[in-house]
Amino acid sequence: MSYSIDILEHIVYVTFTGDSDPLDLISLMSEPLFLPNVAKLQRLVFDFSQTTDLNMSLDEVRQLSVVAKVEATFLSTLHIVIVLSGPNGRPRAEAYQQALSRTTWRIDIVETKAQTATLLAIATDR
Repeated sequence: MSYSIDILEHIVYVTFTGDSDPLDLISLMSEPLFLPNVAKLQRLVFDFSQTTDLNMSLDEVRQLSVVAKVEATFLSTLHIVIVLSGPNGRPRAEAYQQALSRTTWRIDIVETKAQTATLLAIATDR
C-alpha cells in the first residue's frame, strides 16, 4: 500500500507516495475510512505529488473511470481535486476528468497543494 487516507477539514485526503499503480486506487475501495467518508463529506483529494513513479496508462485510467461512473450513480455530488505528480501526470488526470464529464461530479486538476487549499478552502498544514 503506497497511500494514506486522512480526514482533514471535512475532506477525504488521499496521499500517494513512492511507486503507485492502479491497484492502489482499487484498494482504496476496501478501506474503512474511504467510501463512507467520501459519501458523507463529498470532497476528495487525490494527491500524487509525493509519488516517485506513477505506473498508470491512459487505458488503465479509463478503466478506473468506469468504476467511478458506477459510484456516481450512488453519489450524485462529489468534488474531486487531483494534485499532479508533475507535468507528465496531466494527460492521465485530464483523461479521468473527461471520462467523468457527464456525471454531476466536479473534478479539478492542480499542480500544488496550495491550489487545492484555494479550491476547497482548507489549510495546507498536515
